[in-house]
Amino acid sequence: MSKKWLGVVSKLHVEKGVQGNFACVCHGKPGPISKLKAGDWLVYYSPTTNFPEGEKCQEFTGLGQVISGEVHPIEMGVDFKPYGIDMLYKKVNTVSIAELKHALSFTQLRSWGMRLRAGLIEITDEDFNLIQAAMLADNKSTV
Repeated sequence: MSKKWLGVVSKLHVEKGVQGNFACVCHGKPGPISKLKAGDWLVYYSPTTNFPEGEKCQEFTGLGQVISGEVHPIEMGVDFKPYGIDMLYKKVNTVSIAELKHALSFTQLRSWGMRLRAGLIEITDEDFNLIQAAMLADNKSTV
């Protein structure tokens, strides 16, 4: 059975991943992304538009399925070669976390924001399905 994951990544970096059909988390470290296996699903939450300095975003910004789970370097420029995996992304709408916060199990925990600092967390099927349904709804701007 596939696992469902939430990656915490700036919106700009999510957009680059969607365009290039890859996923990176935790500033491109190979360890965290290696937890994802072929068939797993990843939804991105973007607290900011860019990192390290960006405007507040607080939206779910990307959603896709892991193709192979094989971790490899990603070409992103001369000085930055993060590790990532190949993805197949769905065309989705961005959704504010405020719209779903009341219904998600991981936001009911007292210090849920601190948990997201890990950069990658496993989420329940129910939470994933709720986020996915909202992102596939036809009422927002697409990523």
